[in-house]
Amino acid sequence: RGYLETYEDKDQEKIRLKDDPKGPLSIWKLPEAEHEYVIFSDTSEGLPGGDYSCADVLDKETGEQVAQWHGLIDPDLLGSDVLPNLGWYYRQAEIGVERNNDGKTVLYALKQVYGRIFKSVVTDERTNKTTEKLGWLTTVRSKPMMINELRRCIRESGVIINNPETIAECLTFVRYPNGTTAAQQNCKDDRVMSLAGALQMLLLNPYIKPRRTKQLAKPNYDATTGY
Repeated sequence: RGYLETYEDKDQEKIRLKDDPKGPLSIWKLPEAEHEYVIFSDTSEGLPGGDYSCADVLDKETGEQVAQWHGLIDPDLLGSDVLPNLGWYYRQAEIGVERNNDGKTVLYALKQVYGRIFKSVVTDERTNKTTEKLGWLTTVRSKPMMINELRRCIRESGVIINNPETIAECLTFVRYPNGTTAAQQNCKDDRVMSLAGALQMLLLNPYIKPRRTKQLAKPNYDATTGY
């Protein structure tokens, strides 16, 4: 547990993990060579006593939760510092941000410094034209899709959850008689929504195993004859 910090090394800016038992970043697996990652952030105002911001990092191939940032922070700092550092640390991971409310501030700050930002496809119901927009919009239509996919992944072992606090939030996330889903009274759901958003990124852009080209056997060569 700890936090990421930038430092200068031979005129190059690098990122390192600093241990801190009270730090907002929990890591279960460090970034691995040739692995691909996605990050999704559920955002908040960052006010004391309010909701937390949360960002989950998933391994694209395995669906494993390898890291999670969770804490109170101003939205612009989440976008300018926390998320880009997390993305760079995890091998230029694609970052998705819930663009509801304070998410717009996060996205504006993030796009100033980071390139790989998730875009959702939006269809105009009148013209049927599609456009791409930065981030993910959680609505009465998209939220059920998020929660249903999360339930499916948990049921079919399509996601590996390493954080006990994420599991605890899932157990207090309920469906009410009117069909809506939310945390029980006095409970939180930021970890549920960040994980559900990350799984949507995997669903829309699944892992594709790289094709390895077979190396042809080198023909025998005689230096005397030249063939």
